Amino acid sequence: MKFYVLVLSGGVEIEKSGPFTDAGLQLAEAKRLWSELDPMKGDNVFWLDVSSTDVVFVGAFVEGQLDEENVG
Repeated sequence: MKFYVLVLSGGVEIEKSGPFTDAGLQLAEAKRLWSELDPMKGDNVFWLDVSSTDVVFVGAFVEGQLDEENVG
C-alpha cells in the first residue's frame, strides 16, 4: 500500500504529498499541512491510499485527527 495526502487549497487547487510507507507517516504529514492551511478559505486535507493492485481509496480525516493536541 502507498499512502498519500491530498491538500485542497481555496476549494479548487489540489496538491499531492507522498508516497509514504505507512499510515502513521501519512497522518503526521497531514497534521503538519493542516496546521498551515486556512479552513475558512476552503482549505482541506484528505487521505489517498493506493493498493499494490492500483485500487485507489480516498477520504477525509475524521474530526479531531488533525488537531494540534493530537500531534505525536
